[in-house]
Amino acid sequence: MAAAIVAIAFAALATPAVEVATASTTAAPAAQTIMITLYASMANPSGWGLGPVNITNPGPTLTVNQGDTIMFHLFSADGATHMLVIDLDGSGTQSSGDVVSEPFNASGTAFFYPNTPGQFTYFCGTHELSMQWGTVVVRSTTPVGDNTPWLAGGMLVLFVAAVGFAVYRWRHVPVPRKALPKGRGARNGRNAKGKAAARSRHRSGH
Repeated sequence: MAAAIVAIAFAALATPAVEVATASTTAAPAAQTIMITLYASMANPSGWGLGPVNITNPGPTLTVNQGDTIMFHLFSADGATHMLVIDLDGSGTQSSGDVVSEPFNASGTAFFYPNTPGQFTYFCGTHELSMQWGTVVVRSTTPVGDNTPWLAGGMLVLFVAAVGFAVYRWRHVPVPRKALPKGRGARNGRNAKGKAAARSRHRSGH
């Protein structure tokens, strides 16, 4: 019995070991070059838009992936001079670490290489932030681990522990014997003594 239980435990150990060894991860998406068109305006309405007739403030939320190359095609919808700033340091003002385009009153370009996931504000560097701003969301592309093998390993540990406890009880805990019916033990004792005496008399008579 004990040998059979131990054999089952070792068989269980052998099977999940392969699954744990082949733990997988969700692969990160390949880096791409993304082109985004933005129109800037200080006319009524002021703000940013993906086209000349859908300008709002705040402007559209731009979602990109970490590691991508973002190429902005910039246009002035009102003929005024504008400048795209992506506020990477969160200062609310144009600073040396920000993405800053050249000023444009017709069209222009700018590049953004998002290496850090998070949310960042973009605005016009020649006008007030409150009048022309929007949000850039940089999504993380770090591979996410698959925790299924860890769950399988936890279930295996519980199973082996249960088997070990069963083997311990089988080897060390005595099984109580079934009690004899009341009075039967005494009668059996008297019968045994009577039979022994009869055998003794029989041998003496011969």
